[in-house]
Amino acid sequence: MSQSTRNTELGKKVGKNMYDSPHQFEPLIPTTILPALTDQAADIARAATRLIGMAHASSRQTIRECVRAMNS
Repeated sequence: MSQSTRNTELGKKVGKNMYDSPHQFEPLIPTTILPALTDQAADIARAATRLIGMAHASSRQTIRECVRAMNS
């Protein structure tokens, strides 16, 4: 089995155990908007954009599936 296939299978297994309903995240949503959090979120988004091109094409799909489950 290739590394890419193993990564895909791992991503599918991990994704099944992730939260996937908005109500599961409600306690984590801030009730007030804090400028420090907004700035930090913008920094994270910029860093994530830079990372897009760093992952090998065969790995990006697995990463995408895992992150999609986490961000649902």
